[in-house]
Amino acid sequence: MNYIDDIAWAIYIVQPMFDLEDRDQLLPDKPLALTWEEVGPNEKRLLRMYALLAYSVGKLTTVQDVHDAWSAWQCDQKPDHWYIVPFEELPKDVQEKDRSWMNAIRRVAIDNRIGMLAS
Repeated sequence: MNYIDDIAWAIYIVQPMFDLEDRDQLLPDKPLALTWEEVGPNEKRLLRMYALLAYSVGKLTTVQDVHDAWSAWQCDQKPDHWYIVPFEELPKDVQEKDRSWMNAIRRVAIDNRIGMLAS
């Protein structure tokens, strides 16, 4: 694996500690992958966007950042998805759905000393 995939995999592994229910929304019909190779290509693209957040924003990643990354990814999946709107226009319960991913991205950034203010 390359350095981006290493961080993407770490985010994938850490995220269930924060919210297993949220993982079911990303991968509704798939059990938790045991290796990076078992993660589907579509999900890998999203996880790599989250890895980019870890590298670029790090422990300062916000729920809005996660939503924006998801929205960019979703543009290739379903460009007319009803949640591809600015973060502040989402219902509060939908805004909260990305919190576990934000926490995973922050945790991985801190653990790997990457992102803004990494030291």
